[in-house]
Amino acid sequence: MNNFYTLTHNSGVYNISLDLLENRKKDAADAYFHIDTDQIMLRENKRVLDYKQDYKEYKNQGGKEKTKQFLDRVAERDFGVKWDALINHAKETMISAFGVNRNWITSEDHITLISLADSGHAQAAYVLGRQLMKQDSARAVEWLVKCHNFGHVGGLFALSGYLAKKGNTIGAIACMVISADKGNDMAPLSICHTEMMAYMQKADTDDLVKTLELLAEKTPYSTARYLLLTLRMFAKNDIALLDDIIAQPQNPPKDKDMDEEYTNRDNLLKGYFTKIRERILDSQGKIVALEKRLDIMKLVSAEYPFIAFNDFMELDEAIQQHFSS
Repeated sequence: MNNFYTLTHNSGVYNISLDLLENRKKDAADAYFHIDTDQIMLRENKRVLDYKQDYKEYKNQGGKEKTKQFLDRVAERDFGVKWDALINHAKETMISAFGVNRNWITSEDHITLISLADSGHAQAAYVLGRQLMKQDSARAVEWLVKCHNFGHVGGLFALSGYLAKKGNTIGAIACMVISADKGNDMAPLSICHTEMMAYMQKADTDDLVKTLELLAEKTPYSTARYLLLTLRMFAKNDIALLDDIIAQPQNPPKDKDMDEEYTNRDNLLKGYFTKIRERILDSQGKIVALEKRLDIMKLVSAEYPFIAFNDFMELDEAIQQHFSS
């Protein structure tokens, strides 16, 4: 994984993928059963990605078989079936196991949940992370990062709130930004909520700027710019970044993933930042005094349907209960 952000929390270090998430635009029911194929555990301590690594080593040693030929051969050797049949069976078994254990109450349920999560089931990893978050377990961070890396769009959004409560403000803000940039529909609206300003005030300014600049550099049109704007607007009389955000408020998805929801959110964000621009300029076109700018941002934010983290948690809880019924 080359394109990642390194999150540190307490004594743990976690690599968060900055690649596009596979289930970003999947139907909710399909995304609910999304599995990261490379992570599937096919036998003890042997995942799909390990078999693929075996192929790379085979080629480096002069092997002539193509990828599919090699994988078919080793699958028949180890399991008695061809590769595609093996993978399809593994996924069907995992989906079936997850589908009939949705409440995850008993000890046996949790053993199954951990096994599925460890084998790349994104939603299982999310459920596990959320359970551990409620139990105030440090492993919540590990599983919510994993579920994001497996393709889940909500993992870092949930993790952001957890880290904020634990006093890891930089980590919380980074997770919120990455979540927004990689396809979580609610995260951009949460970043514009005044709650985020309170988070920022708790962070070391130099560390926060370095983190936001890093994320803005890694992702075109990153929502990290929103927070850099908040910092810069109170440091200098420069609205160039504000104009840049108005021109392109979001990191655009691929053309095939461009939908009405994205367009509506784009228009909402453009309207919000345009209104800020209008109100921070006086009748002569000059930016208003420093002490007025924060109040303007707060007042404009209150006019829009931005989402506080607690609102998300209530909504997410309702969604989980729906799928568990």
